Amino acid sequence: MKSILVVDDNQDMRILLTNLLATNGYKVELAHDSELAFEILSKNFPDLILLDIRLPKLNGLQMLKKIKEKNQQAKVILLTAYSNISSRRKAVEYGADDYLTKPFDNSELLSRIDLVLAD
Repeated sequence: MKSILVVDDNQDMRILLTNLLATNGYKVELAHDSELAFEILSKNFPDLILLDIRLPKLNGLQMLKKIKEKNQQAKVILLTAYSNISSRRKAVEYGADDYLTKPFDNSELLSRIDLVLAD
């Protein structure tokens, strides 16, 4: 069973993603901020990280950069409700595997997850 860490400060989004991913056969771990996410990552590295860009403490782009510095093979999909060219550019520069704007279609997210995990 593939594991996914969901990092999002919005509780409703964490619940939605947990239900969607668990229903589709993924093991899900949750973090509401960068501090908890890095604590989880220090113990167990998931197959994929779904990472919101707007987070308290470190934002998603800063987290992505640190994650990739520690593990270049880490698979990360960035999620954001506030998409712009600058953040997309930085996401690619820092090594994101994909970038998806909220609100998203559940089937599109699942397809993108499948593509990233297939690499």
